[in-house]
Amino acid sequence: MSPNQNGIFVRTCHDLKKDLRLNKLGIVKRVEVSNGELAIIQSQTSSPCIHVNVSQNTRDRAAELGVGVSSRDELDRVHISPCGRHAILSRMIIEASITSGGKENYVKEYQWNAIDREQPISDMYLFLTNDEEEKKFKYLLIVCIPGRLFVIQATIDATPKSKHRRVDGSIEWPLSISMTEYHVLLLFPYRLTALSYYTGTVVYEDQWPREYGEGIDLSFDATSQIHWTCTKNVLLKYRPNDETRYVWNVYLDRGDFARALAIARERKSMDADAFELVLRRQADKYISEKNYGAAAEILANSSESFETLVLRLIIDDDERKTGLRTLLDKKLEQLRENDDRMKKDTLFMWLLEMQLSELGEARKELAMIGMNPSEAEEKVERLTRQMQAFLMRKNVQDTVQKLKDAIYRLMQNHADVDSQLFVANLLKDYETIVRIRIGKDQYREALGTLVSVGSADLFCQFSPLLLAYIPSPLIEAIKRCQTVRALRIIPILCAACDERSAEVVLSYVEWAISFPSAPESLHNVYISFLAKIKPNRLLGYLENQGKDLPLIHYSMDHAIRTAKHHDAKRCLVFLYCVAEMWSEAMNIALKEMSDISLGKRIAEWMDSSLDGLLFTQSTCTVSIETRRAIWLSIARAMIDSGEEVGRCLYVLTESRDAIKIQDLLPLLPEFTRMEELKDPLVACLKEHSAKISVLQQQMKYASDTANEMRTMSEKMKKRVTIVRSMDVCESCRCSLCSRSFYAFACRHHFHRDCLEREMVDFMSDESKKTLAVLFLSE
Repeated sequence: MSPNQNGIFVRTCHDLKKDLRLNKLGIVKRVEVSNGELAIIQSQTSSPCIHVNVSQNTRDRAAELGVGVSSRDELDRVHISPCGRHAILSRMIIEASITSGGKENYVKEYQWNAIDREQPISDMYLFLTNDEEEKKFKYLLIVCIPGRLFVIQATIDATPKSKHRRVDGSIEWPLSISMTEYHVLLLFPYRLTALSYYTGTVVYEDQWPREYGEGIDLSFDATSQIHWTCTKNVLLKYRPNDETRYVWNVYLDRGDFARALAIARERKSMDADAFELVLRRQADKYISEKNYGAAAEILANSSESFETLVLRLIIDDDERKTGLRTLLDKKLEQLRENDDRMKKDTLFMWLLEMQLSELGEARKELAMIGMNPSEAEEKVERLTRQMQAFLMRKNVQDTVQKLKDAIYRLMQNHADVDSQLFVANLLKDYETIVRIRIGKDQYREALGTLVSVGSADLFCQFSPLLLAYIPSPLIEAIKRCQTVRALRIIPILCAACDERSAEVVLSYVEWAISFPSAPESLHNVYISFLAKIKPNRLLGYLENQGKDLPLIHYSMDHAIRTAKHHDAKRCLVFLYCVAEMWSEAMNIALKEMSDISLGKRIAEWMDSSLDGLLFTQSTCTVSIETRRAIWLSIARAMIDSGEEVGRCLYVLTESRDAIKIQDLLPLLPEFTRMEELKDPLVACLKEHSAKISVLQQQMKYASDTANEMRTMSEKMKKRVTIVRSMDVCESCRCSLCSRSFYAFACRHHFHRDCLEREMVDFMSDESKKTLAVLFLSE
């Protein structure tokens, strides 16, 4: 190995005889290596070409190649294909001109006569014939064969990179040459030198020991990127070792930042400082040229602290703001999903703030321009598209979703409603969309959004706002939306409606309760709403619901509370009557309303025969005491109101004997004329006489019945029952006289315990407990 292991090339040595087994090797003229396959051209031997595999994994024995040349002929060159499987051997001179794109201008073979072709090329020399003009040189190529000398002239534009050193007073010419992307390798008798294309200086030199022998040829294997040097005794292998370690600096000094950055990026793992230096130098150049956008793109790849980079571009200047926005944008793009979430959110909000500010300034400029606003409008549209594209980027979608509330607040601070609407549409945030539409007085557009979404929650949330402006379209939309339940939205509509929208809401409620499946609570809401806006229609609704309590659709308690709250007395009287709360209904009719006719109708309803305007015929059952109290209250009200005694006495007939004349006498005024009471009193006396006769008959019947029962009881006392010794218990069929027993007149006999046991199954729980107590007391 070479003693300088840190050089740009590392040498490995292979002995020709020991390692490659070339024991019968002649005078080596040329070597060529491709894909690990070595071809050696030698002279003064019967085997002009030898093939050896020099790859790392194999060391095959050398093989002679039969090339079919005469004994006087010698090979000059060998060319191996990239795969290493084919070779071309030549002994002629060919001149070719090839463009930089790889196209051949011409290919020319220098030929001589047949006698000359049989002669081998002994040597070739290249001489500089004119160096008067800079970068333009004339060369003379001399080709020697036995007996002949060929001279070829050529002019080449070139710049000398290096001068050969002198050894023992004479110039040391290179024996062979090889090239890499960045260096020219020159083979000298006892050393190998690498010359830089860019600096013209020697960047690597390797001298091998004299015992290796003098160098013969240098070959480059494009497949493995290894340079092979053949000496008389060994085969040297030069492997590139970080060949570009200084090249980036050369490009940097020249100002070729692209190439310098490309090389420094490849070597970033080995020399991170070089990469950072290239970035800083390139960014400084752009900043000096006030190209802040390009500088920001470069600085975004730097590993310097974020604060340091931002401070270079945070000056209050429009161009620097553009650069800062570019830097933040690039930094945001570099963040991955699993990176610091707070950093990503901060960069996003910063960028959004900058874009909103720039868009706001552009709109101010547009407002200030009067005659020719096209340029300002174009700028506003361009900035709007940029911001929308930024919000739609894939790497910020989760951030937009997460920070939507902060984004909305930021846009509200900038009074940018259009951008807020765009974000809401992007996120399908229909609640915000509807709110913005309403804020912009776009009520029908807001309703269209609600209809397209079909969300019951959104309808319930925004219906109170839309009801004040578009009541009819809103109600029609609610009717068509199947997800909106009337029971949920009707209370909201009823609470939010005003005089303008009351009729529309009322029509919707009536439409909703028209279905047989309408729940009781919906009817209750209708009662409350009707009592609030149309109290004169409430009694008609209650009457239509009927007077049969089990069949009505509303809650009686709710209806009574609503009627009380809104002081709907006639409705309250009707509800009390349906609930059979006659006394409460009568108190309202007589005391609060002073309506004796209504009181009579209540009493008639109670008596199950009503043919008035308010009520229809129905039947109910009430106690005599209740009827008497109701009719007495009516009579008292009539007497207190100063009605004529005759009309007051007519209540006796209307009550259907619920009250009598004696009930009214204490209520009549003290100086009432008896003539007016004659007929009722006579009728009352006749009635009492008839009742006395009936009572006398009933008393006589009861006395006769009692006498008969006493007679039968006396007979039963003298009655006896004969029990024979062979009689048995009807239950256990054992002898009856064995223990206490019961004897019945029907000739059935039971032991006491047997009879008790038989009777238990027919007794109630309370009787069983009583029987158990009797057993314990004995």
